[in-house]
Amino acid sequence: MLVIAAFLVWWGLAPESVDSCISRLPNPTARRIRRSLEWTSGLIEGDDSLSNERKRYFRESFKTLDKNDIDYIRQMLITGHAHNPPNDTWLRLKTIGLVESDYSGPIGIKQELTQLVGDLLKEYENDQN
Repeated sequence: MLVIAAFLVWWGLAPESVDSCISRLPNPTARRIRRSLEWTSGLIEGDDSLSNERKRYFRESFKTLDKNDIDYIRQMLITGHAHNPPNDTWLRLKTIGLVESDYSGPIGIKQELTQLVGDLLKEYENDQN
């Protein structure tokens, strides 16, 4: 755990140095580390800095949802929580990674994705008109 903490501190202080070291690793290993760093950078830097890869992933995933899924997403954005979600809708949204739950059941849209989901919903509505 201490090694991971040290690595994250090093990455925060000198990202160019970390990238240089990662580029010397074998290609599959370097790719995995880069993906992990890109994925976590959105969470570390804040909501507005979700990586382009994550935004692209959610934008493409959003296109696979049906009208009932979109309606339920709209409801969650308005109310701020999940209330009696249809099982098939909840499973699709959970698989995509848009929503979260805990031991007591569904919570709602992940906090760090709320702004992005709102933007995607607006794009969807503009495409429908």
